Amino acid sequence: LSLVSVPMLEMNIRTSVKNVIMFGLLAIGMSLVFSAIISILITRRIKELTKSVEKMKDGVFGERIEDGGRDEIGILAEVFSDMSLMVKHLIKDIYEKELIRKAAELNLLQEQINPHSCTMSFPQLPPWPYAAGTRKYPIWWIISLCFTGFP
Repeated sequence: LSLVSVPMLEMNIRTSVKNVIMFGLLAIGMSLVFSAIISILITRRIKELTKSVEKMKDGVFGERIEDGGRDEIGILAEVFSDMSLMVKHLIKDIYEKELIRKAAELNLLQEQINPHSCTMSFPQLPPWPYAAGTRKYPIWWIISLCFTGFP
């Protein structure tokens, strides 16, 4: 003895099954949409980081990545930006030191080639090799002064 008829019970079961299937499909659809959105957001941030790495590989240093995220990708972008800036400063320091070293090396080579440059005028030369009573310098003394600085 049932209070509900069998056809009515079957109709309620079918309606319940349809509702469960509809909610299930809706949940699957919503999860696919949310997964796609999250995937796009994460992929965009990783692609931006990858572009910066490629630029650094090509020699462009000091570029900042403005990610602003507080997750692992944001931390990675911030650390990468700091590292790129440090590399830029290190390269600049090495370049400046190399310029200073090359300038010193060039000065040393110029000094070895021409130690006293023979640019001093005759009145500035020491008076001791004068020829007797004249202001003429012996040619051997002038030539030796150009090469050694002293006769």
